[in-house]
Amino acid sequence: MRRNIDAGRGGLQNTLNRFFGRRRYFKQAQELLRHSRYTRQMREDIMPATQLQQLRQAESRLLEALSCRDTARVEHALHELDNMLVRIVPHGKYEWLRENFEVFVVAVAVAMGLRAYIIQPFKIPTGSMQPTLYGIHTDAGAARTWTDNPPVSWMKWLITGESYRTVTAGESGVLGAPRVFEHDPANIVMYIGRHPHRIPRDSRPNYMPGEYVRKGDVLWSGRVWAGDHVFVDKIRWNFRRPYRGQVVVFTTDSIPTLPDGTHYIKRLIGMPGEAISIDPPNVFIDAAPLRDTHAGIERIATQQEGYAGFVLPDDSDAVLRSRHDRVHLRETEYFTLGDNTQNSRDSRYWGAVPQRNMVGPAMLVYWPFSSRWGTIH
Repeated sequence: MRRNIDAGRGGLQNTLNRFFGRRRYFKQAQELLRHSRYTRQMREDIMPATQLQQLRQAESRLLEALSCRDTARVEHALHELDNMLVRIVPHGKYEWLRENFEVFVVAVAVAMGLRAYIIQPFKIPTGSMQPTLYGIHTDAGAARTWTDNPPVSWMKWLITGESYRTVTAGESGVLGAPRVFEHDPANIVMYIGRHPHRIPRDSRPNYMPGEYVRKGDVLWSGRVWAGDHVFVDKIRWNFRRPYRGQVVVFTTDSIPTLPDGTHYIKRLIGMPGEAISIDPPNVFIDAAPLRDTHAGIERIATQQEGYAGFVLPDDSDAVLRSRHDRVHLRETEYFTLGDNTQNSRDSRYWGAVPQRNMVGPAMLVYWPFSSRWGTIH
C-alpha cells in the first residue's frame, strides 16, 4: 500500500516539475525575445546584413515554437537565440553597467525634451515675490542644534530645504567691500586678499568692510532656507494668451539695464496696449485703479497677508518715479511687478517686457515642502 502511495507521489511530482519547467522555459523565451528585439533595434545600423538576417530567423523559430506549445522545440530555439546574442553582444564583466547606462541616457534625453518643450524648473533666488514665493532666506545667529548634524541634517534639508551654515575667514587680512554677481543674486561676495567668502545677501556679516579679521574668524553663521523651486509651463501660451495676475517667467535679453541670459519671475500686471501708473498702494490701468480682477493683485493692493501694496521706487533712473508717470505698452509688450515691491527690481525700473521674452506661467512649487508647496496663486 505504501509503495503505491509513494509511486503516486512520485508521479505527481514529475507532473508538477514538467508543468513548472514548461512555464519557466516559456517565460525565459518571451524575455529573450524582448532582449533580442531591443538589441536588434539598437545595433541594426552597424550589424552585418547576414548577421541581422540570422537573428531575425532565430527569433521567428522561437516564436513558432512558442505558438506550437512544444517544450522541446522552445528549449532548442531558446538556446539557439541565446547563443547568437552572445556572439553579437558578448557578455562582458560590466555588461550590467552598460545596460543601465543606456537606460540612464534615454531617461536624461526624455527629461531634456520635457525641459525644452513642455515644463522647465526654476529656482527663486531672491525675495522679490514674497510672501507668495520665497527666495533664499536666513536666520542669522540662530543656535546650532543636534538636528543640524548628519545624517538628520540631510533629511531635514531634503524635506524643508533648511540647513545650518557657517562662513569662516579663509585667511587673515582686511575684509573687502561686498560685491554682487548676476549669476549668484542670493549672495554677496566679500574678499580677504584673493579669497572669496559667500554670505547670504539678506544678512549682515559679523565684520564690516575695512575691518581686519583673522583666519578662522566666523564671518557669518545661521540657518539658510533654500529658495522655492517651481515648474514653469512652456506649452500653455501656445494655446491661450497670458492673462493678468499670472506669475510668469521671462528672459532678460535686450531689456534695458538688465544682463542678457538670465530669467526673472514676476506677476503680470499690464497687458498690451494699456497705460500703467502707480499711486501707492494701488496700480492704475488707463487711469483706473486695478482692483477685484485677480486675488493675488487684490491682496497686494489692500496690503493683506503681509503684502506691502504697490510702491514707487526711490531711484532717479526708474521709469515710474512718481504717481504722474506712465508706461504705455505696445501691442507686443507686458508690464510685470514683484509682489514684494519694496524689494523688487521690475518693470517700474526698466519698463515693458517684450512678448518674445515671455517663457511661461509658473505652475507650482515642487520643492521644498512648505506651506507654499503646490499650485501658485
